[in-house]
Amino acid sequence: MKNERIEELISKELDGELDAAGESELRDALDADPGLADVRDDFVNIGRMMREADIPEAKSPEAAWQDVRREIRALPESRPKRIPWKWAWGFATACAVVLAVFFRLDGSAPAIAANQGTTVEFVATELDDAMTIVNVDPQSGVTVIWIVDVENDDEG
Repeated sequence: MKNERIEELISKELDGELDAAGESELRDALDADPGLADVRDDFVNIGRMMREADIPEAKSPEAAWQDVRREIRALPESRPKRIPWKWAWGFATACAVVLAVFFRLDGSAPAIAANQGTTVEFVATELDDAMTIVNVDPQSGVTVIWIVDVENDDEG
């Protein structure tokens, strides 16, 4: 028998949740393996120690929030850092120069290589007697490839 199952039965017994079938299963397991009695004693001792432990009483949410607010007020005030305007103006000027060079001073955008188009030389498929259709949209330049499975129909 697995120890996990026996531990579950022991826990249910100590909690008063064990049914008659479980009691007989636990009794048989304890008779078969005397070492399981030590496991049961450990469970009993753990429960006793937990009941005897001095657990502090929890604060109410309002009291906990008051503690947090008190801690926040106790923190030293920090002032936001000032931005050195000399550096900000220098950075803005550098960005303006880069943009002016990129877009040229006459307002035209830099030349971008025109789409040379897509050339489809071969379409591989695992379908026998498949037909491929390649369509290139002239406005967007998008290439669409359709693969159509042609059925062999003798009737017409």
